Amino acid sequence: MALSERPRPFRDSSLFVLGLEGEESGAEYQYFSEVMTLSAVDRRRVRFVLLPTSAQRHDSDPRAVLERVTDFAAKNDLRDFDRVWLVLDVDSWGEKKLSEVAQEARTREFFLAVSNPCFEVWLLLHGELCDLQAIATAGERGRSALAKSLWRSNPASVSHRSVLRACASARELATAEGSGWRWRRCPGSDIHRLFEDLETRQAWRAEERVEA
Repeated sequence: MALSERPRPFRDSSLFVLGLEGEESGAEYQYFSEVMTLSAVDRRRVRFVLLPTSAQRHDSDPRAVLERVTDFAAKNDLRDFDRVWLVLDVDSWGEKKLSEVAQEARTREFFLAVSNPCFEVWLLLHGELCDLQAIATAGERGRSALAKSLWRSNPASVSHRSVLRACASARELATAEGSGWRWRRCPGSDIHRLFEDLETRQAWRAEERVEA
């Protein structure tokens, strides 16, 4: 039997491949590693694959993230029920570069979760007393540094409840700005869409419940 004719191993769980800008020591990798341990994630239905940047190459720009996930998809024969997400920041990359990467990602049926200006905005939305006004009014060059500083000074724990809070806050921000924006305005994040995708696959519990 030729190699191409061999049956593929059966699996009934989806792969959620996340292309990350940060390294394994970075906020994105650490965050999704924690999410994977939450009881709200049904690991029978979904398996996360985290693709961080290399500590040696520092290939963290959007194009490099796209190339990493494209290479993984080609080598691992992804199926229709699998998902590939690029977790990107607006940061210093600029609209032009992001737009080019976004267009190519969509032609490959990849999904984007973009935070503006940086991933730490999504983390800040996990807090009960989240006030992003300072970031909104900061100068363009200082917004990312301020968001990261605010997060380091008052980090919220990653729990089922705090993720639900972040999703609700991100949806409110998106609703308030209306349509017509390519990315979320600063500050904002589309990462709630990733959790909504998990929810449609019954792999994420989008409501709190009292545990027995």
